[in-house]
Amino acid sequence: MTTLTPRKSVVVVLAGGLVAAFAVTGPTPGADAAPVEPVVVVATAVGIVTEGEVADQAAADEADVEVRTVADTSVVTVETTDPEAVIAELSESGDYLGVALERYYRPLGFADPPNDPYYRNGTQWDLQNQQGDTAWTSSAQVGARFAAAWTQMATGAGAAEAAPIAIIDTGLPASPSAQLAGVVGKYDAADGDTNVHLPAGISALDAIHGGYVASVIAARANDGISITGAAWDNAVYFYKVLEDVNASRGHYVMLTSDIIVAMERAVADGAKVINMSFGSDCPAQSQWSSDPLAVAIQRAVAAGVTVVAAAGNSGNGTIECPASLPGVISVAASDRDGTEAYFSQRNAYVDITAPGEDIAAVSAYAASTTAEIKLVDGTSFSSPLVAAAAALIKRTYPKLTPALIERALLYTAQDAGPYRRDDYFGYGILDAGAALAAAANAATLTDPYTTMVGPVRQLAMSPDMAGGGTAELLVVDSTIATLNGRPGAVYYKLMGYRVSSAGALGTTVQIGANWLGYTLYAPGDWNGDGRADLMSRNSSGRLYLYPGNGSGGVQAASQIGSAWSPFTVVPTADLSGDGKRDILAIQNSTGDLYLYRGDGKGGFLSGRVKCGSGWRGWRLYAAGDITGDGRADIVGISPDGTLYQYPGNGRSGFSGRTRIGGGWNMYDMVVMGRFGSDSYVDIVAIDPADSGLYYYRGTGHGKFAARAKIGSGF
Repeated sequence: MTTLTPRKSVVVVLAGGLVAAFAVTGPTPGADAAPVEPVVVVATAVGIVTEGEVADQAAADEADVEVRTVADTSVVTVETTDPEAVIAELSESGDYLGVALERYYRPLGFADPPNDPYYRNGTQWDLQNQQGDTAWTSSAQVGARFAAAWTQMATGAGAAEAAPIAIIDTGLPASPSAQLAGVVGKYDAADGDTNVHLPAGISALDAIHGGYVASVIAARANDGISITGAAWDNAVYFYKVLEDVNASRGHYVMLTSDIIVAMERAVADGAKVINMSFGSDCPAQSQWSSDPLAVAIQRAVAAGVTVVAAAGNSGNGTIECPASLPGVISVAASDRDGTEAYFSQRNAYVDITAPGEDIAAVSAYAASTTAEIKLVDGTSFSSPLVAAAAALIKRTYPKLTPALIERALLYTAQDAGPYRRDDYFGYGILDAGAALAAAANAATLTDPYTTMVGPVRQLAMSPDMAGGGTAELLVVDSTIATLNGRPGAVYYKLMGYRVSSAGALGTTVQIGANWLGYTLYAPGDWNGDGRADLMSRNSSGRLYLYPGNGSGGVQAASQIGSAWSPFTVVPTADLSGDGKRDILAIQNSTGDLYLYRGDGKGGFLSGRVKCGSGWRGWRLYAAGDITGDGRADIVGISPDGTLYQYPGNGRSGFSGRTRIGGGWNMYDMVVMGRFGSDSYVDIVAIDPADSGLYYYRGTGHGKFAARAKIGSGF
């Protein structure tokens, strides 16, 4: 994004609090074009202010002040040759919610297709609706499933007006298609009147961008022609923010001040959803709390309005606003195959994805009754799909807050790309039908990617992955991802459960995904950096180390060994007495037991030590210091289910064993570790008879209390 260099600067203000100035950025007009309107500093006043009052506060010579009032709010612009002085004076007055240099926004539709001749053949992927009965439905390969939502949405008297959608965009064409007859023009914030149509003769795609966006939501249904809008019978309001003069000059930028006025008008008009399919680069994140547009968004959300915006079409990881601002649902685009669209923005602020390639939209300037269909690409056309779904939820459940509507949308999305929330798809591809069904219980919905969905495949115990001084129970479980209700890939995900001193399980956090084919180990601090690490072995016998980051996660893996397939591996504490953690391994074919000494740096010392035989069919566990002599011990379950304690001698061997109990072959998985603040080792095991997780509290010297059930569904 390049920077405009206007002749003057304007300060726009939302009155009510202190803010700082921001850089002004925006697209550069053509060299032979007249300049865009001067740069503006934006702020908003809660309360009515006059131009004279602002001029007195600004205390700048040659200041040109304009005040636009919406309900109880004044949006102020100050055109000046000394913007820094104006910003300082208005900020110090304490009367404004935000003061900043005005930014320029551009429509985000009509992404340029690749130049590969066989990229696409122009066909529709079941989104075009010639008969008015199905569009955006599960008949599409990865559609947004609106047909399933339409059967559930509230209907009857007043339902269509219960949750109006406000489209803030460039403008509608002078003679729009009859398919847009249901779109109500509310206000032209750029030119200060109620005519939301651009002058006759303007048909450039970027200028009439708003018409295409509106058709995705509002195209008339059941007329036997054209397409069906995603919220075809819902109230839709339109707010124009592209100045006629700029459109005539071929400039398609929109000003912050006009966007804020449009937002304030939409809230005052009773809109419950706002869609913004435009963007610009963002101010520094440290300034988001005082950015005037961010303030306007927060005011809208506080008034019960769900705000949706397109993530951007640059096809990279940069962030764009308003999509990335707090309170906004940021929408990326998927292609016809349900993968990431080549142009779609990817970043940590993407919340959800909707179809955005080859979207059937009404050719907005067609005046005939057989409206021409145009296939368009861009996150501009993904965003209105999410806005439509939000409106269907709001009209059906009017008491839901924007936060609960967002929860219903995100937590029911169809997972795509990397498992769970990712920077490409957010929570996944919009499923309007599932979102509306789940909205009935939105307050109780939980993040599907932090909930264990059994059965458990592996169990391990880490001394302290998160760095809080508490052990974690590590669980590899499986879940099935779906697309449009059809089973998809099975993922094996690694979860960590904090464990209290009483053996209770705390909040679960997902640490990793795609653990199918890997065996999990938790060796403690293997590389000597003071943080607990993880290990895994793949099906080929390669051993990998995942250094812990000290906050519950792991860093990139590195291979530390190979040819481990013939062994049962048991990471332990220090068995050799050199202060470094070691590994025991049973050679499965012979039953011989070997000690592999760790070097304390993430690898192994040369040579192995044979420290026993006859271990074929045994399950061994690193138990820490059970006996209290300061040496690491192990515990083993014999093939007949007897549990034995083997005290370590500190010299790579063990002294005589002690029987602890019998019947332990009833358990599928067993782990040992120190859960609480005492010095005793505890046991956790899964009983396959009831999928229960059971806790045996250690009482010292190889003794354990009676078992207590601490979890279900394992």
